[in-house]
Amino acid sequence: MVDLTKNKNFFILPLLLSLLILVSVKINFASDKFTLNAERIKFNYFVGIIPMEGFFTLKDSIFVLNFKKPNQSKLKLKFDLNSSSAGFDLATNAMLGETVLYAEKYPYIYFESKKVFAKDNQFNIKGSLTIRGITKNVTFKAKLNNPSVLKNKVKNNLQFDIYAELKRSDFNATGYQYIVGDVINLKTKVELLLLDN
Repeated sequence: MVDLTKNKNFFILPLLLSLLILVSVKINFASDKFTLNAERIKFNYFVGIIPMEGFFTLKDSIFVLNFKKPNQSKLKLKFDLNSSSAGFDLATNAMLGETVLYAEKYPYIYFESKKVFAKDNQFNIKGSLTIRGITKNVTFKAKLNNPSVLKNKVKNNLQFDIYAELKRSDFNATGYQYIVGDVINLKTKVELLLLDN
């Protein structure tokens, strides 16, 4: 007859499995997965002193939002440059060309969060942005415009203003620097749609 008290694994393995199940259940209740209900993220820039507007086409997005511990939230974005626009054909061709975003070689822009800070419906999302194969740390700022939704059992249709300031020179996207400003401001409204977990 086997003495179970001498076999520690007999007790430890079921205990570990039970803990893993409890942790996974807790995570599922604490976090929800969303996608950004937006095809385009608008940006502003200057040609000389003239303000211009364009957009980056959003190909994929996922926002895992932890309502109890916002700093454990995660955001991933992927932009398709070849479907994006700088506002008109000449500017778009210049933006996608080799001296700026070089979309032929680097067709996508990627963002992945590293830290999320939240206070009073304001989120600072710090992460890594990759443009032209160059990765830099940037901060996206997001403001929740309809916080009353958080009181609902199903937290859907969250509406945010998103803002980020980027410098073309940080990513060697310096073409036309004598006529186009270095700073690009991403500024747009998005809605988060709840995904099935």
